[in-house]
Amino acid sequence: MKTRNVGVTAKIWLDEHKKNVVFTFTLILVFGFYFTLSRNGSTSKSVLPTCSNGQDIKYFQNPIKIAWKAHLDECLVSCWGASFTRTDSNNLKHPRFSGYVPDNGDPIPKHFIESEKELLITGQWTDVSDDHVFLFDGRCVPTVEIEKIEYLD
Repeated sequence: MKTRNVGVTAKIWLDEHKKNVVFTFTLILVFGFYFTLSRNGSTSKSVLPTCSNGQDIKYFQNPIKIAWKAHLDECLVSCWGASFTRTDSNNLKHPRFSGYVPDNGDPIPKHFIESEKELLITGQWTDVSDDHVFLFDGRCVPTVEIEKIEYLD
């Protein structure tokens, strides 16, 4: 019976599978790094905010019930969301916000998008984040899970 040197066999196997081994090792490192950050309560957004007021980034453990008067500025995500400008106060820290309707519902109705009337937005304020920062002049803004939109006029 002929035996083969285990070291030679391992070297041959490694030469044939080098790309797969390197790829797998890289994936393990990347996911391990991300998992460590997420376990510590950090994500890429909180480590490197993309907005000019990154210190305002905040995720609420318990969303805050809101009823804000606002104008709808434009659609986001095929009108499953929108950008809004608040009209209920002049000296707000965050006069603009993004709002999203539930995934299991319908997009924001077209008549709200085409109207320039003042709206009442009710829902849950979940965070201040840098989502769609390019639409908000480089600023982090509140995110609202919209429960209801209605005309004030």
